[in-house]
Amino acid sequence: SDGNRQRMNLHRSEFILESREHLAAFETSLLAIEKSSSISESRRLIECGLRAVHSMKGDSGFLGFTNIRNLTHAMESALEPFRDGSNLPSSSLIEVLLKARDRLASLIEDLEHSQTSSIDDILLDLRQSSEANSRAKPHANSK
Repeated sequence: SDGNRQRMNLHRSEFILESREHLAAFETSLLAIEKSSSISESRRLIECGLRAVHSMKGDSGFLGFTNIRNLTHAMESALEPFRDGSNLPSSSLIEVLLKARDRLASLIEDLEHSQTSSIDDILLDLRQSSEANSRAKPHANSK
């Protein structure tokens, strides 16, 4: 029905607007992680990044955007091991997460084609960087 379609379009435009905010918050958090000077600050930044991708994961799942959901899930999984702030993601993992964020932004700005566009390459990058990062020696913050 027309009512359903209008409601769905409203959900979509809200999703796009909210996602833009989440994407900005994610980027800001990630760029600040390497400069953070304490474990509590790292923890706060990582939790902020996780919250942003988690929100987009839930919303995209609800709206049926599988690719966006799968990508946000992979980003969340890559960041999750650092939640307690005692280890930091490597700069190469942060770089891949920011690349994933850019890919996510382009999927969100083109929802019509987001389902048919392939994300296999970025999912592989995330998986490989996460595995490399977990083999690296933990580097605790200096303070």
